[in-house]
Amino acid sequence: MQAFASAEDLKNAWRTLTVDEAASADALLEEASNKLRGVSPGIDARVLTNELAKANAKAAVVNAVKRVFMNPEGYLTETIDGYVYRFDSAISRGEVYISEADLATLRRRRASWGTVNLRAGI
Repeated sequence: MQAFASAEDLKNAWRTLTVDEAASADALLEEASNKLRGVSPGIDARVLTNELAKANAKAAVVNAVKRVFMNPEGYLTETIDGYVYRFDSAISRGEVYISEADLATLRRRRASWGTVNLRAGI
């Protein structure tokens, strides 16, 4: 199956990729796209008919791969000159995953139907 984003999309959204990143970008984008399909059933059909869903799917996949490139080893902390740096938990996993924030942009919102009693209290 085709990825929702390309290495060029990743570069445009973030920065120019290193040689090592460019070599693995397509495979990671495909992995992220497949994970997105797993957690958002029907996403392929939605991106064909809805430009917002298409843009959000691309952003979710780009963000997932970007997190891996920002911290490929999945370090939680790093010590330099006796000072301990803690990585942001959003990038500390070192694996491809679709975040809850990205999933929220892809969830369909259902219309709320009901009645309102305008005479309440009378």
